[in-house]
Amino acid sequence: MGVAVDWATRVQASLDDFIGLTASVVFPAIIAIGLLIAFVAAGFVARLAPGLRWFVFFVAGAVAMAVIFMLLKQALGTVGLFGARGTLGLAAQCLAGAVGGLVFATLKPAVR
Repeated sequence: MGVAVDWATRVQASLDDFIGLTASVVFPAIIAIGLLIAFVAAGFVARLAPGLRWFVFFVAGAVAMAVIFMLLKQALGTVGLFGARGTLGLAAQCLAGAVGGLVFATLKPAVR
């Protein structure tokens, strides 16, 4: 909109967004359910390629986030999260899911 925004305002807005998202039960629940489904499926796939376990969970996390936002767009007509409306925001959300998958694969030992 052509308005200059200082860093203090940006940081405050980000903190407000973070608090708003964590105070909500619905959005974290949707993410948790989506990642649960993705990681259970990834667990089965990872058994077929144990050497690529980290990669399987990395991809599963990213795909889960993409699917969540596509389903929200279909159901609500919007993705429900302002920052994920554009390509860069959606990519950032997918990257967050991918990192979550990588952390999960690292911390959770493989089931034999």
